[in-house]
Amino acid sequence: MSSLDPYCPDCGAAVARPHTDGCAIARCLYHGGRRLACGSHHRADLELDHACGRDTWTGQWPGEAEAEEFGWWACWDGPGPERGWDYQGQGWVQVPAGTPGAVPDLDRLRTEARWDRDALRWVRRVKH
Repeated sequence: MSSLDPYCPDCGAAVARPHTDGCAIARCLYHGGRRLACGSHHRADLELDHACGRDTWTGQWPGEAEAEEFGWWACWDGPGPERGWDYQGQGWVQVPAGTPGAVPDLDRLRTEARWDRDALRWVRRVKH
């Protein structure tokens, strides 16, 4: 499990306290994405016009808990000080839990999970 941070690294909200307006980490509770990127107030389509809600800081980056629960981990295999800045590598690669340097794979949430507005969390997509 990733370590808990007592304060949001962007707005400073304490655990269980709401993020401030303009926080770059706060989620839109309607669709699960970044609240700052939502743009719901700028759309004329009534279906997309929604209140984003007041997301609270949990101590983890949004989606980390679900990625850990689903066993989704990734490591960086690209340019950097470890292998040199000219090393091309593969970028972020999926790895098993326990791999040294692995972090929760948040990219998989968009492709292999869906945002549940009622539960306010990511859930695995049902495969048919």
